[in-house]
Amino acid sequence: MLEARIDALVTLGQWIAQNPPELEESVRRASQKNPWFTPREIRRALTHIRQYYLHPDKLHQWLQRYPNLGSTDHTLGLVLAGNIPMVGFHDWLCGFVAGYTMQVKLSSKDDVLIPTLVHALYALSPRAPLPKTHWVERLRHFDAIIATGSASSHVYFRYYFRDYPHILRHNRNSVAILSGKESDEEITALGEDIFAYYGMGCRSVSKVYLPSKVDLERYLSLWDAHYGYVMDHPGYLHNYQYNVALAQLSGRAHLRSDTLLVIEESSLASRIASLHYERYERAEDLPAMLTSHRDHLQLVVHANDIDLSSLPGQKAQPGKAQYPELWDYADGVDTLQHLIKWYELPPTSEQKVQRSA
Repeated sequence: MLEARIDALVTLGQWIAQNPPELEESVRRASQKNPWFTPREIRRALTHIRQYYLHPDKLHQWLQRYPNLGSTDHTLGLVLAGNIPMVGFHDWLCGFVAGYTMQVKLSSKDDVLIPTLVHALYALSPRAPLPKTHWVERLRHFDAIIATGSASSHVYFRYYFRDYPHILRHNRNSVAILSGKESDEEITALGEDIFAYYGMGCRSVSKVYLPSKVDLERYLSLWDAHYGYVMDHPGYLHNYQYNVALAQLSGRAHLRSDTLLVIEESSLASRIASLHYERYERAEDLPAMLTSHRDHLQLVVHANDIDLSSLPGQKAQPGKAQYPELWDYADGVDTLQHLIKWYELPPTSEQKVQRSA
């Protein structure tokens, strides 16, 4: 059963690599429906899924960690986010390899691409014993739930799904730690972590920490040279112009490059087309500076010359933030381990069945 699922996923990866007409049409429709999903960014996400999630070696490397992986009669509910293309695919993939029937509530911002991939998978493996996926507007009769949303929807999730086994996620941000010794190649790669998906992912770097005497001008110059394409997007350009006007009207000190407005700010979350920064005196100060943000921190990007083993959050090298491996779970919560644990759940109670989302 598990091998059949793996084979189906590998076949899907090969299908994506062929770029068939139906996939091309899906890219076109998704980019028309959501202007932030440009063909460039959709292709970035598809390449990541194909190379990191659907590669046979990576799938076996991932799944060998779970000797108890099997299948179940339970139904898993998924509420997916839509901030970047196919951001919810990994949750679906976990439910699929764990053998769950799934009810999937898609985000209205991303309701084209994932169904295209999943429908292709079933069409490519019509005789394989694969768990079913149902696309729904309202979740009904499910046994466990994985839901991702904004801070406000997270409050709703915590109340509504309180009686179900669950993984509930809310907005998080990622940061980069600079030493001032980064090479031009590392700085350019870090730009990928900032500008990919127009900075709208939870793994997008929204803030940098840098030593007190390090000048950001070198970083900004390299980013302008390599990522100027973001200014061709009307939404990004509008946000950039708004940020600049707001900073000028408020008299707030800021740096301005051709692609970013940079503001000294303690918070992690920055607006589209802006970047926050904060200075540190000693590397030893960083754990205390970041620990206060633990519940809102997704990822820490850093080069090899800084030891950040004691810092909260997952770690990544510059240029790798947007390319997590299968085992790089959101919020550091092992989704597949939870799904295996939920095999032992009793059948859904009558009281829960009466509720729907």
